[in-house]
Amino acid sequence: MTRIKRGIMFFSTLLVVIAMVLLPDTASQLMRMQAFGWQLEIKQGFFILLLLAALWLVYWLNALLQTLLAGTGILRGGLRSGKLNRQERQLREGIMKWVDAQGDLGEAAFNKSGHALPDWLLETCLRSNVAIADLPLPQKDEKYALSNAVVARLATDEYHHGCFDSPTIETHLQAWLSTSPDSVLAMFRLAKLAIKENNWQQASQYLQALEKKSIVVDEVLANSGESGNLHTMMASAWLAIAKEDESQRKSLLRKVRRLVPTHGPSILEVGRLMQASEGDKAVKKLWLNFLQQQDDEAIADACFKLLADEFLPRFREIEHIRSTPSFEWLKARLAHACQLNGLAEELLDRVILEHPRPSFLRTRAAWQYEKQQWDAAYATLQRALDAKTT
Repeated sequence: MTRIKRGIMFFSTLLVVIAMVLLPDTASQLMRMQAFGWQLEIKQGFFILLLLAALWLVYWLNALLQTLLAGTGILRGGLRSGKLNRQERQLREGIMKWVDAQGDLGEAAFNKSGHALPDWLLETCLRSNVAIADLPLPQKDEKYALSNAVVARLATDEYHHGCFDSPTIETHLQAWLSTSPDSVLAMFRLAKLAIKENNWQQASQYLQALEKKSIVVDEVLANSGESGNLHTMMASAWLAIAKEDESQRKSLLRKVRRLVPTHGPSILEVGRLMQASEGDKAVKKLWLNFLQQQDDEAIADACFKLLADEFLPRFREIEHIRSTPSFEWLKARLAHACQLNGLAEELLDRVILEHPRPSFLRTRAAWQYEKQQWDAAYATLQRALDAKTT
């Protein structure tokens, strides 16, 4: 009833103000009042406004008097209700920060939430506190939005992927994303799922969207313990697209080289794809330059096989360059292929002295085997096995 009265008074005031604006002549006319020997002249519009102000003042004084007469219970109830609403909002915010693995994981919000235990919290606990394999599918009703996100966070954890098939995981992740559209963790898991399903275009879209939030991504992955690297995943998606789509291959390979210039597996795949379009010369240059900066045995081995038709010229070209262990291993193998056995053994022994890796030791054992040094080859192979297990 109070709201109806307030509404009537508000619209009456509004209508009077509009009338005075539309009829300025009437509002500006003087009116005279005489009583007890006093005479008052005032403009009609101003008099009406004073009258309305007096009515509003009486209304609010009456409301205040009723509140005071009713005691402090109404005021206390209103304040308590506002406090509970704020605590509930803090609790909801804290839960979503934990779900999205953001910032302090909701610790500050939880501290501000006091002892709020709203009805929806019980529903969320009941839906999520079951065995992983029994977690329910998302509900469409808006009241289940938060519990959908909590369930999705649990159901899509990489340790539980065996419990659900890919369509179910995607359903959970989409529900999570609809509850929290800016969730980096949900989008990252969708990208991983797309890669698993070889849906490279979709994976690329998700990863490029995450690239704009790369600082937040690092924080979220650290908070959640999620495996994976944004840039290497993006490189994998681009390489897969480049393999399928020749028209985009050149530009995508350039993007990969700029994005992950020190990631060996990506540069190895870039070189293999470059062979078809740019030939062996460009690949040799790419891999040799990479090996002088980064230590990667797979690229060194691939480069050695690619140089099969020009061992001596290439060895003379890089003979005096000292660089990474893998580069030195490649140089020793090139020298051996050129029948420069003494120099090759000297180079390889120098590398093994500082870096006794299984691949280097197996190469040395193979050379000893060629020279029928059986005991030495056996001992070197044993060192390689020991190095592999440590």
